[in-house]
Amino acid sequence: MRLSELDRKYIRIDSEYYSKQNLSNNYFFSRMICKNIAEVASVADGDHSKFPDNQLQEIRYLQAKDIRNHFIENDNPVFVGKEYFETQKRSHIHEEYIVLSIMGSVGDIAIIPKGFQPCIANRAVAIIKNIDGINPYYLFAFLSSKKGLQQIDKQKNGGVQQRINLDLLANIKIPILPIPFQREIEKTVKQAHAKREQSQALYREAEALLLESIGFSPQITRINTDTQSVEICGNLWTNINIKTFSQSFGATGRLDAEYYQKKYEAIIALVKNYENGFCKLKDMGNFKNGSLISDKLYVECGKRAYIRIKELSFNAPISDNDVIFIDDTFISTNETTVNTNDFVFATIGATIGKVNIITEKYNNSFISNNTSRFRLKNKTHNYFFYELLLRSFVVQEQIQREFTQTAQPKISNESLENIIIPLVDTAAQERIAGLIQKSFALRQASESLLKEAKAMVEREIEKI
Repeated sequence: MRLSELDRKYIRIDSEYYSKQNLSNNYFFSRMICKNIAEVASVADGDHSKFPDNQLQEIRYLQAKDIRNHFIENDNPVFVGKEYFETQKRSHIHEEYIVLSIMGSVGDIAIIPKGFQPCIANRAVAIIKNIDGINPYYLFAFLSSKKGLQQIDKQKNGGVQQRINLDLLANIKIPILPIPFQREIEKTVKQAHAKREQSQALYREAEALLLESIGFSPQITRINTDTQSVEICGNLWTNINIKTFSQSFGATGRLDAEYYQKKYEAIIALVKNYENGFCKLKDMGNFKNGSLISDKLYVECGKRAYIRIKELSFNAPISDNDVIFIDDTFISTNETTVNTNDFVFATIGATIGKVNIITEKYNNSFISNNTSRFRLKNKTHNYFFYELLLRSFVVQEQIQREFTQTAQPKISNESLENIIIPLVDTAAQERIAGLIQKSFALRQASESLLKEAKAMVEREIEKI
């Protein structure tokens, strides 16, 4: 390419920007009726301020990690108070706005569905709003399609921390397809969101049934760790717990005050008093640390996945879109592998406690050194039930108690082994597992509808 042909407006001289694929796309769109995003919408980014301390849990504060698989996910959501929300009007997000990650994992996209409460986001999220002259659901589907993602990928810049400039994002071309077709896309995307909502409702129902089955009132399952008290099953407990040295360090080896909060003692007491009894996790199975495998062996497709913390969740199946694989030429020695119906726990970092069941799809896969495998001894257990139990606040609060705070939070296999769980009867397990399986089936149907919407756009564009 000659110097005179370089993009002077955005001063791009990197060879990837002028790849054959990108030049082919330029020619492709030059033959169609297109508009730039800036012609049909406004583009802004999120809050540039440092995340404020001591916020009320009132308004959702989106981060780039919350945008996954074309939906807003709910793993570890962050909130701010209404007062702070009102000071950030340029970053407000409403129904039918499109949000897109523009730092780090650039290109994750979602459309805000009807009924989603107004929220804000941080600066790693672009907000496409005031959409006019084009159907927002079609715009979302196009940006999620191959031609849309290729344009987004073209505009990325930066080194280790990739990002996309808002002006470059606003310059992306959108083919203007017939209105009836755009409405068909809207219908399909809305169906996907409806099934996702049904899936989430069933999952919440399963959570409530689980807590009811073990004697915890579903209405009192949220523990506010910002306050100095907690209510569990009608009993009010103060978080302040005075212990002597012999009662604290002498008994447990722990001096940190957080370990002795009353809420932990309340949860453990209620589990120990459960009418059907309780056991420790080590009575049910065994833990084994995962293995470190060099990223030089990472490939997009292969026979064996490498499951990391990123793909794990507090409330959803393993994220297929994030899974990477290990090169088939790799010869395994003593690396930890997982079988169908094993569980994988996140054991290091900010999301300790994430846990997923291994489905047949990932049988014989590897797991990373930031995770641990939990394998049940009894093969007759109801695995979907136990996945939900391990994700419940009954177990997760014990995990939060047991982890040690070093440079990064971490929890040992020994600490996980000593977590106690209630022994729920088989009939209740089956009812709960049935709801979970229906929830996951609806979730899969929802994801399939979004894939179909993208495919519809791609087929229609190729016709032209």
